[in-house]
Formats: sequence, C-alpha cells, structure tokens
Amino acid sequence: MEMVLEPCTTYLTQREDSVRMIMQGLLWDDGSNDLAAELATTQEPEEVACWNERVTEKPEDWMPDPREADPNKVDKSTRTSDIVTLFIGMYGSKEKFIKEYQKLLSKRLLQTWYGEKSESSEIRNLELLKKRFGEEDMSKCGVMLKDISDSKRINTYINEEYYKKNSLQNNLNLRTMVVSSQFWPDIPNQEYELPEGITKSLELFNKGFENLKASRSLKWLSSVGMVDIELEFEDRQLEISVNPLQASIIYHFQDEDKWTLSELSDSLKIPPTILRRKMTFWLQQGVLKEIEPDNYVTIEKRPGTTSSNASAPAASGGGVVDASEHFVNLCDEEEDEEKANSDEEEEKKKKNEQVFWNYVQGMLKNLESLPLDRIHKMLQMFAMHDSDMQIEMAQLRQLLNDKVQKGLLVIEQGKYKLVRDNS
Repeated sequence: MEMVLEPCTTYLTQREDSVRMIMQGLLWDDGSNDLAAELATTQEPEEVACWNERVTEKPEDWMPDPREADPNKVDKSTRTSDIVTLFIGMYGSKEKFIKEYQKLLSKRLLQTWYGEKSESSEIRNLELLKKRFGEEDMSKCGVMLKDISDSKRINTYINEEYYKKNSLQNNLNLRTMVVSSQFWPDIPNQEYELPEGITKSLELFNKGFENLKASRSLKWLSSVGMVDIELEFEDRQLEISVNPLQASIIYHFQDEDKWTLSELSDSLKIPPTILRRKMTFWLQQGVLKEIEPDNYVTIEKRPGTTSSNASAPAASGGGVVDASEHFVNLCDEEEDEEKANSDEEEEKKKKNEQVFWNYVQGMLKNLESLPLDRIHKMLQMFAMHDSDMQIEMAQLRQLLNDKVQKGLLVIEQGKYKLVRDNS
C-alpha cells in the first residue's frame, strides 16, 4: 500500500477535497468501508508493533532489504499496514485532519439535531479518533458534543419549567441548539430581519436562557436552522421543512398576498439578488407565482381544481392560515454554505500567498538569488508550526511565475532573482 501510495501523494495533497473525503470515509456510519473498519481497529503504536513483529514472528527468518534497494525508501520491516497512518503521513501532520473533522462534526451534529436523532455514533467516532490523534487535540470536538447534551437540558428547562412557572406561552415550538462559539468552526450565516412574530418568540426564549445562565447571552444565527411549516390554501394543504429565510419569506404572505421584490428586500433587509434566488424555491413548489418581473402572489387555487375539493377552509389575507414553526438556532442551504466556504477559502489562499511573497522578497534581498526547491524548503521552515501556512511546490512555482510575468522577478540559470528596481 505504501509503495502504491508514494507516486499518488503529490497529486492527492494538491487536491483541496482529499482530506475531506478521507475523513468522510473514516466517519462512515455503518462501517462498511476499509477506512471506517481501519479506524475501528485498535492498533498498537507503530514502533511497538514493528518491534514485536521482529522479535516474535520467527526472527531467524528475517531478511534485510537487498543491497540495491533505494535507501530513501522505507525499510519493509518498518512499514505499517495501517491505512489511516499512511494517509496522515502523506500530509506530515494531523492538524489538517483534525480541522476537517471539526467541520464535518459541526455539519453532522446539526443534521442530527434537526432529525432529533441520537448522537451516539458521533460519540463513538470521537472516542476512536482520540486514540489516533490524542485526547488533547480533540478537546474542542468534545465540547461540541457536550453542547448538544447541554442544549437538550436548556430546552427542557425553558419549555417545561420556565414558561409554566412564569405563566408564559410561546407561539412557536422552539427547539434551540446552543453552541459555544469559540469551540465551533465558523457557521455560515446570512443576516436578515426576522418577522416580528418570530422575533418575539426568540426574545421570550432569550429571557428563559438568561434566567438559567445569568452571565451568558444568546446571539441568534437567523438563517441557520430548520423550520417545519404548514400552509393551507383553498384547494390544498402543504406541510414542508425549509430553512429560516425561506420560512420568513412565506411568512410575509400571511398578511399580504402580493409583494414586489423590492418591498420584500426592504422588509427582510436582504439584498435583492440573494432574495430573488430564494424566491425560486417557492415558485418551484407552486406556492407563489411571478405575475410580472419581480412581482409575486400566492397561488390560492391551482388550475383545474375547484373549491369543493379543498382540504381546508379558504385562506384569508394571502393563503397562509397557519405557520406552526419548529425554529432551530442553528443550516442554510447547502449551496449557499458551499459558496461561502469557497469564498472564504479563496480569500484565505490569497492572504497566505501574500505572506509567502513577503517571505520570498526577504530571502532574495538577503541571498540575491535562489532556486525553487531552496525557496520551498525555507518557506517550510518558517511555517513548520502552522498547518494553515503550508504551500506545495507546484503552488509556489505558479506564484513565482506569476511574479515573473508581472515583472517583479527574473529567472537566471534556474534561480529566481528580484528585479533591480523592485523595492
């Protein structure tokens, strides 16, 4: 496996999705693939296992590698059969895998929360990964799981004790996930103005939380969550789960059956370009209709039906009779999340490249000219303690060649050199 992996290492480490795919394989729920099975296998530390193999399994039959063997290759007697260790060794560090696991765990816990499922499989995965990466390095993930159990207790207290004790009633059935922001990866959130009815329910929940945790306060992620709504029209009834922004859009049609894009944009405090894309969902569901460009109305009765077939009374004021909402404090649409992550990664990449360029300028000012491999080794030394500040040889070559094209560097005899008038 190690011999096969060697020529693939450069390719895999250059792919942005390889670490994510490896971690997804490790977390396979039913353990039906090699990586998940490998993670579940308790391994001895590599050095101990290797030594035990030499001294216990017929040591008299041990044979060294032939004299013509490449000294840079790993001795076959010290090779590991642990697939996970081989993959981690490709990157030279476990930090990338730990950070990717934190992102995956965040998504998986959100999905678990929406489905009201047990997080037992996530607890099992975390315990197995602690054996691989160390308990201290996985401490943030432990806090993330603890937040789930704490959130359940907080919801029970507020919904079953605080409201009854103070004779309060919340119009929405809120099930809120409370996270410790400093321990969780950044959760993409689109800021917008929530409808007044929903805002009042959140404020009521806030009071219960502050009563329980006097020294802490909540910051709501308004676009992150899942909402179960029920819509009633003249000829039909629709039950659907949507994200909070989509729910807030249709909530406005409860009082007014016609809205323009600009009016909705002003009410929700959200850019029209983003809002127009969100409106597409309700158009596809047959709930809204665009009668003119950027003018929307509810479809009370679909073509070809009569009021005698109605499953609910005629709706008043736009068709939304009941919006019983199951609001969660914490997942925007997958496409928006991926776009936000992509933009964030691109911005981070540009920032890192500027840092590398500053280092390269300093090197070339002191040493005048350097070949590509020497620059790469020196950059690795500067960034050896920061896994986010690693740069591959191909990426560095592209960066330096871009500077050559811009007239900031020249190549002389295979060495890069600053242009004389470049400060």
